[in-house]
Amino acid sequence: MSSCRKEFYMKIGFIGLGLMGLPMAQNLLNAGNSLTVYNRSQGGVNELVAAGAARASTIAAASKADFIMTALPFPETVEDIYLGADGLIANSTTGTMLIDFSTNGPETIQRCAQAASAKGLRYLDAPMSGGPARAVDGSLSIMVGGQQDDFEKAKPLLEIVGDNIYLCGPVGSGTTVKLANQLLVGVTNAAVAEAFVLAVKSGVDPALVYEILNGAVAQSAVMTWTIPDSTLKRDFKPRFSLDLLTKDLGLITDMGKAKGVRLAVTTIAEIVHREAQVQGEGSNNVSAVIRPLEKLTGIEVKPAESNQPLGAE
Repeated sequence: MSSCRKEFYMKIGFIGLGLMGLPMAQNLLNAGNSLTVYNRSQGGVNELVAAGAARASTIAAASKADFIMTALPFPETVEDIYLGADGLIANSTTGTMLIDFSTNGPETIQRCAQAASAKGLRYLDAPMSGGPARAVDGSLSIMVGGQQDDFEKAKPLLEIVGDNIYLCGPVGSGTTVKLANQLLVGVTNAAVAEAFVLAVKSGVDPALVYEILNGAVAQSAVMTWTIPDSTLKRDFKPRFSLDLLTKDLGLITDMGKAKGVRLAVTTIAEIVHREAQVQGEGSNNVSAVIRPLEKLTGIEVKPAESNQPLGAE
């Protein structure tokens, strides 16, 4: 978190302490806020409690706050946490602000927003982008959908976890922009995999390919994020899992059907990611989308001095 930011003291409930949620919650706590945390697994909860947060044993206990924030992996989980009989909306008090950092489909956003409004609660969809490293240093991009006055009320807290914060329009607009971002991430991820496998199969060192393309028109944040520190090192530990990106691509193609927009390239990218998922790569980093194609072509994308056909002695 940037040391130049103003501290903003509020009572916050935070649910969802994964790779993104945990450092976000830590930054909110570091700023001096009163923080109550809930998560199904307890590792992140224990870490934050040791740093001064309060432990909530139920969702209802985490809902006794001025602001309730969630960072959850799947829309089904969001709907359970928000709309369940023991969930946030049923247990929050009038005027509480709900801020959901998760990546959802438009239908989930509208169901949560309508239920919140009926209970007299404020609601923002606020999906974020930037990866774990930017979650740690508080420099996430946050795309917000909601009313202007709710956005202004939440903005001091959002500025603790993000540097690039935008009100995109009414509820659901933040999710629309995030899904547009994920469309480009998914398509580019699939294309990067094909480009590097093609280069290696043709006998060119992929480290050299990366060096050249990183200074050419083909340069992209996705290539920078997936090739040097993951694919070339054969390190596929998840920073953002292939399961989550595949989920996002499914939400995007569903949205395209609902809006009557042809998403041919995105549909192919979804198929490519689902292929990797079926082959057991879902829990790995998004860069693992390259592995089925490597197997199919009999090579691995790694520096030339260590590269040889798969199965070679």
